[in-house]
Amino acid sequence: MIALVALTTLLIGCGGGERAQAKGPKGFWGLVAGAPMVASDFSKIKTAGVSTFRVQLQWAAIQPTKNGRYGWASIDAQFAELARNGIEPLPYLIGSPAWVGGEAAPPIDNSEQLGAWSAFTREAVGRYGPNGKFWERFAITDPGVRPKPARLWEVWIEPNIPAFWKPRPSTGEYAKLFNATAKAVRAVDPDGQSMVAGVFTAPGAEGSILGPKFLDRLLSKKATRRRVDVVGMHPYAKDAKGVGEQTLRIRKAINGAGGRNLPIMVDEIGWGSDPTADSLLAKSPAGQAKALKQSFNLLLKKRRAWKIRNVVWYQYRDPDEDQRSSPCPFCDRAGLLNANRTPKPAWNAFLSFTGGH
Repeated sequence: MIALVALTTLLIGCGGGERAQAKGPKGFWGLVAGAPMVASDFSKIKTAGVSTFRVQLQWAAIQPTKNGRYGWASIDAQFAELARNGIEPLPYLIGSPAWVGGEAAPPIDNSEQLGAWSAFTREAVGRYGPNGKFWERFAITDPGVRPKPARLWEVWIEPNIPAFWKPRPSTGEYAKLFNATAKAVRAVDPDGQSMVAGVFTAPGAEGSILGPKFLDRLLSKKATRRRVDVVGMHPYAKDAKGVGEQTLRIRKAINGAGGRNLPIMVDEIGWGSDPTADSLLAKSPAGQAKALKQSFNLLLKKRRAWKIRNVVWYQYRDPDEDQRSSPCPFCDRAGLLNANRTPKPAWNAFLSFTGGH
């Protein structure tokens, strides 16, 4: 599915030089793609005032064969467009190749798997982190454009549900993967940071672990907690009230486990715009916009109390018909734009917070 000091940011429109006022601090609002992006999409989200964009680094796609070469071309293209548009990347590392066990199988069964994952992590950080190999070439292809290296790395996604952690979620197993990843990040970038994967706060699937319980178990271990820089969460709920209740429970769990100073990133939040979908998260187009406004206002109001670092909407655009394969009932219509890139009411609601156009 796979989150305020009274500071305002002035964003300049690309056309007439008009200034629009954003709500929240600089860098607060972000997006997940949801569908393949082209250059004009990155330009659009820049003028929309988006300052954080989540990038998937799918190990299974980048290194599909054992001991094979890494294929970075599609990731290079995204990092290049983000830099050209002055948007911060939020990469997340996920997905085991078939030679490890499949995308939802964590690479932790033996030292060979974990070693291969750690090597993949080091390669990613060495390519896209500060002074990375990609940026050396970017300086030649795009002279004068300021690089946007990755400094924060999200480790997996929703590891507390079986869909993303097979055969069953395990806090101990995730701690093993997280610690190895954080160590690999710091081995390449001593100032690099690691983020606990966004947990599905209140999952209903059999075998899942509730988000607060998962984080309490994970962060209660000092050896793991000291490697954590940010905690991700996905407060999927029927309405803004549910979002607030879930976020508060996550904050209390983090505090209770000794992580009182750890910031939260709401790295996924969203609703669909197809009211016929079989999901509590399925709204009408107007209902989607209303849920966005109410939840964003709440998260802004509670930003300091709950230590919220960012809020990232899931997702920018609906996938095309031939790309709709998500098992999630609302996800294929969770975009701010329709598949044909026409805006939904939620797009204007989003702009009212980012200060863009």
